Amino acid sequence: MLTRVGLATESLVNGFAKSLPHFLFNAINSIKALTIFDPELARKALTELSQLLRTSLSMGNQQLVPLEMELSLVRDYLFLEKIRYEKRLVYSFHIQNETLALSIPPMSVQLLVENAIKHGLLHKKENRILTITFIHLKEENNLKCIILDNGVGREKALQLRQTKHESFATNANEKRLELLNFGKDKKIGCVIDDLLDENNN
Repeated sequence: MLTRVGLATESLVNGFAKSLPHFLFNAINSIKALTIFDPELARKALTELSQLLRTSLSMGNQQLVPLEMELSLVRDYLFLEKIRYEKRLVYSFHIQNETLALSIPPMSVQLLVENAIKHGLLHKKENRILTITFIHLKEENNLKCIILDNGVGREKALQLRQTKHESFATNANEKRLELLNFGKDKKIGCVIDDLLDENNN
């Protein structure tokens, strides 16, 4: 019988599994093109892809994983996405070393990063910037994750998409938080905001 935490983990894994075929199709097409123009990078991309699949499979039956393991998955994913966008994607990590051993639900960060790319950065032609920050709030004994992108925003992305659909990442994380927070005083939270510049864009 699955516990509530087990159900939350299964929800995240299923969300990743639903998006995996499309991601693999794009990744393999990008690697195929590289075999002609940059064989060395193609070999590295295949290595990153195999590592991503291996890590995601090993997470499948775990309720919590070290942040370091989650970040390994995210780095492999972003490496492959950067190839797909022909290097027009710049990403950076800002991580306190002490946070790497802390545990989080598997694939929770990866799915949110994927969401930031698909529903924000995808619609920009250049200057795509993504930053991922982890801060250990010692006094509160909390781990804070900030995923920041300079994409077009959710409302504009919705207008630009030809087909309107709900995000796997958003739905999976909402269900996960509901299950993980059940009966607990200390809650896990996730807030998604659209940040505006001086021109209200």
